[in-house]
Amino acid sequence: MKMTYKNLSIESKFLNNKNWNFGGNIDNFNNHKITVINLETKKRLSFEFWNSNAVGEIKTESDLIGAFECFISDACAAKESVEDFCSEFGYELKEGRKIYNACVKSLNKYDRVLSEYNIYDLINELNEYIEENY
Repeated sequence: MKMTYKNLSIESKFLNNKNWNFGGNIDNFNNHKITVINLETKKRLSFEFWNSNAVGEIKTESDLIGAFECFISDACAAKESVEDFCSEFGYELKEGRKIYNACVKSLNKYDRVLSEYNIYDLINELNEYIEENY
């Protein structure tokens, strides 16, 4: 699945073979590699995304833009301190640090490829786009 949003090419590749092992006993093999290319700068980023067992493979623009929105939300969450992050999402500091660090990696990718967009404006625009189109 591939689409364009603003000046961004967003593409999903279904991998299916990698279990989500971020903690807990979650059996979900619906692994995707999402690649985002800034069409102006030609810079790219990629991230892994596990879709729900009910949906499986990303086959629609709605699913693809939703995966991108999840990535932006994670990056946005890393704008907080680790303590504020844990408090906001209900984690104990030790447990939450691993998840927070994954969000920081997303923010670093965002800053490298999408820094021309204000992250808060982009997340709001994405949510409006999703509401209006899907």
